Amino acid sequence: TGQLGEAINHYREALKEDNKHKIALLGIGEAFAQANNLEKAIYYYKRVRRYYPTESQALSAAIRHSLAFAQPKVAEQFLREEKNRYPDRLDVSLYLARFYRHQEMLPQAEQTLKEILNFHKNNKDALRHLVGIYVDQGKASESLICCQKLLAVDQSLESQLLLADVYIIDKKASEAIEFLQKL
Repeated sequence: TGQLGEAINHYREALKEDNKHKIALLGIGEAFAQANNLEKAIYYYKRVRRYYPTESQALSAAIRHSLAFAQPKVAEQFLREEKNRYPDRLDVSLYLARFYRHQEMLPQAEQTLKEILNFHKNNKDALRHLVGIYVDQGKASESLICCQKLLAVDQSLESQLLLADVYIIDKKASEAIEFLQKL
């Protein structure tokens, strides 16, 4: 912890010169997380997001450290606050949906993605995640409809492979094999 203490002091000195210095804010957040002080780490990640709302590195670091500390409620609170502060930011809503899915809170993930799609009907990331959630839940017809919407806006291999997953959960193995052979 001696080196961490020195690092924290260096970051503090940099922040005295420029209290919005992004690298110093991210660094001190990381240092506090490594020093097992999640509360202070989150404080500095929130400052990064306040001054640099598009900085997703602070967002992912706050989530990663909260989960590493077995504090999923801290991660969820951070994400929900960010979503309330920046309701038009897709990245926050997508992080929240992925967090819910990771925590096996599938109804919350589904609702978050549907909210995104209410405003951004063709958002391929939201559609892709929603197909995955429907697959996880075994909702064959919903996943097929959503996957067709996805393929209308995104013909990537990843999206096409999701259709094969959908066929499989819908017990249409022969269609999945036929589809995959065409790729």
